[in-house]
Amino acid sequence: MAMSKRLDLVRAHHDEYDAAEEPRIVEIAPARYLALAGKGEPGGPEFQAAVATLLKVASAVRMDRRREGHEFKMAPLEALWWAPRRAGGAWSWEALVRVPEQLGGREVKEAAARIAARGPAEAKKVRLETLEEGACVQALHVGPWADEGATVERMASAAHAGGGALAGPHHEIYLSDPRRTAPARLRTVLRLPLARARHAAGPRGRDRLPATLRELRAGTSPQHRAREMR
Repeated sequence: MAMSKRLDLVRAHHDEYDAAEEPRIVEIAPARYLALAGKGEPGGPEFQAAVATLLKVASAVRMDRRREGHEFKMAPLEALWWAPRRAGGAWSWEALVRVPEQLGGREVKEAAARIAARGPAEAKKVRLETLEEGACVQALHVGPWADEGATVERMASAAHAGGGALAGPHHEIYLSDPRRTAPARLRTVLRLPLARARHAAGPRGRDRLPATLRELRAGTSPQHRAREMR
């Protein structure tokens, strides 16, 4: 089968991934992702294991698409974060890899089943999801992830200057590989949806009020809407 031109999702949606250290308001269209949710400390073994599993499934899906003549470039790892709601609680997160809009749920299930058959079994939990964020404030954070607070403060100021408020969850797009990049040079796009006038449905359909800045810093207020693809 003749090979089509390789799709680069970041280049195709350049405006959504373009970020500078000065925050700006962006409009994010619905996007399709492979997703794997879990709980654990940022950078901890649970998250690292989930990322490894997600990338294996993403690679399998990519190879399947390539054999069909629809090759795409692997997009950078992304993640949504929610901090513990009480002291001593576990972080919640959702690791994400963006995929083409044409990808179907059956393709994902078949690829995930093959990976799970060889291990890890968690591969069966990878799902296809459409993330709807809409109007967001976005900025590039350069440096260690632990130092993101100052960047988030600038994002909050930009949102308030435009008459809005930050909502969450905390969305990170990892442009650097931490295994090959010094912490001071890590480049991470931070994206936070703006609060809607009405309550917004969370990832499981629960309504939430717009986040306070304190909630936002902790990442505890899910405002995005996600649709799982069957």
